[in-house]
Amino acid sequence: MAATSGLVRRQLTECWSTRRVPIAALQLMEGWLLQYDESASGDPVIECEDTADDKFAGIAMETVDNTTGGLGLGAGNAYIKVCTAGKAIVELSTTPALADLGASVFAIDGDTVSLAAGATNDVYVGFISQWENVADPHSRTNAVEITFGRDNRD
Repeated sequence: MAATSGLVRRQLTECWSTRRVPIAALQLMEGWLLQYDESASGDPVIECEDTADDKFAGIAMETVDNTTGGLGLGAGNAYIKVCTAGKAIVELSTTPALADLGASVFAIDGDTVSLAAGATNDVYVGFISQWENVADPHSRTNAVEITFGRDNRD
């Protein structure tokens, strides 16, 4: 799991679709960007990380602790509610500009997205739908609103 700096949560501004999905044997925090761990049995969700071939699952709508001493359940035996389509305010890894409007974004970790894809940051999240005057309650430097919505498990 990627090391997330602090507990900066995404501001989920709209959620059009939700789903309960199995989680790996770890703790996931509300607001984190999540991806399916396709290398694990049952494709549980994990915090987004810089990896190839996994698919974006959505944004966690609750905190679930499935570590030993938490729910104590193995991977795939606990579930988390995920917003699979909607809009959210996230941190962009670079300073946003007008040219970025409509650009695809890719997960770096559970907190941050990037405009770059390729060998790194390969998990497609969505696209930038607003970059100017974003009302960010966490006062992030490079806050943008993204629209996401393709549930990659269908």
